[in-house]
Amino acid sequence: MRTFRDQLRRARFRISLPFISYEVQLDDLLNPASVDQRIASLSRVHEDLLGAVAAVEALQSEALDRKREVKQLEEAMHALEQDRNAAETLLKVPEESFVRLIARAASQGRTRGIIEGLVIGFVTGTLSSLFVWYLTSNP
Repeated sequence: MRTFRDQLRRARFRISLPFISYEVQLDDLLNPASVDQRIASLSRVHEDLLGAVAAVEALQSEALDRKREVKQLEEAMHALEQDRNAAETLLKVPEESFVRLIARAASQGRTRGIIEGLVIGFVTGTLSSLFVWYLTSNP
């Protein structure tokens, strides 16, 4: 059976933080040479944690930069979409106006053509009738 002193030497002291945990044996705390090693180890852990914090801050600033770029791109895309809609509207209006103009001109031309045909037909018919009457009335 183990003695109480052996059990104390094997006991561990645990420090838990988010994403990291650190264990220290009680024997290491009682031994001065291992205390210096533990202090050096803790300073290395501290430096590693500072490096991790710096890396997280760099990632955070990069993410904010990307977020700003995405927002600018979304605004540019929105402006381009508005420009496209305006261009499509401008293209539709002249086409519709042109079609209406052609249709109106065709219907006006048809009516005008009918009226002109009637007038010309009446005038030529009258003139030919008068000419024939003139020729037949004088012996």
